[in-house]
Parts: sequence; C-alpha cells; structure tokens
Amino acid sequence: VFYTYTTQSTDSDLTISTCLGGDFDTIISVYTGSCSALQCLADNDDSSCGLLSEVSLSSLPAGTQLFIAVTGKPLNAGEFVLEVFEDDICSLNPPEYQCTTSFSVLTDHKCENNVQC
Repeated sequence: VFYTYTTQSTDSDLTISTCLGGDFDTIISVYTGSCSALQCLADNDDSSCGLLSEVSLSSLPAGTQLFIAVTGKPLNAGEFVLEVFEDDICSLNPPEYQCTTSFSVLTDHKCENNVQC
C-alpha cells in the first residue's frame, strides 16, 4: 500500500512508523520524486519495536511530497497502524526549540486473504 504525505514546515524532522500496532512483519520505504522516477530516501524492516518498522528523516523542506510504501515480509499481510509524526524547529539560531505544533496522522488499513497490499 502506498500513502502520500507532504511536509508542512521547513527543516522538519519526520518519523514514520507502524510501531503503534500491526499483526505482521512490516517494511516501510519512503520515496520522493515522480511516479516514473522515484528515489528511495529511507527504508526499514524490524526497528526497535520488534517486527514492526520505523524510519526517521530530518531537515526536510516544507512542501516535500513523500510516497510511503508499507509492505509485508515475506509478502505477509494484515492489519497495521501507520503513524506520521512531524516535528519542526522553531528557532533559526541556537538554542533550537521544538515547536508545539507537532501532530500525528493515524491510518488503519486491513489486507485480507493473504493479498499483498
């Protein structure tokens, strides 16, 4: 399954994760670019939360469109929760302060009958 996300703030730090829940071994891959020329920015299989996955990206410009792929290993399928957490830096000069405008997007998706989604 592919999702799109567009960064909201300049110099954003982004965490994309299935660590909130999933009943199969997930893999997350994050791409930018066009459909015919995607470039992989990051991918992860099995993060610190076991068989679920998490990637972190930093210093992304505002308006960066990301394509997020969630797949199963090896071609497993099931339920998962996808969290996208964006945190930006409010100050231009040290010390840097984290903004209080961070937010999360939660998405539930279910794949059935061992169909790769």
